[in-house]
Amino acid sequence: MFNSDYSVGVGCDRNGLIIGLHLGEEVRENGNSWLAAEILRIARLAYLKAGVRRRAEMLDNGGSPRIADSMGLPTEAEHNTIEKTEFDADDFGSSGLRASRA
Repeated sequence: MFNSDYSVGVGCDRNGLIIGLHLGEEVRENGNSWLAAEILRIARLAYLKAGVRRRAEMLDNGGSPRIADSMGLPTEAEHNTIEKTEFDADDFGSSGLRASRA
């Protein structure tokens, strides 16, 4: 998952653990508070996307949607709503997010 200018990116494994962090050269232009907030914001969405993938894997293997719900695994629709909210925030001057397609 990357922010709109691809200066900050976070990758998570299927369990939502961070396995990669990308920081572009341009992050130096922003303060430490901005960077910390941006990393946390993107990490939250990357974690959410990992949950969507884990839910899909569980359902593909015959698991129950009720069990996935009880585990707190988000649906694709829930993820899309949250991601859309973040992208819409970009229209008001906040950086947006872009999911990597890897």
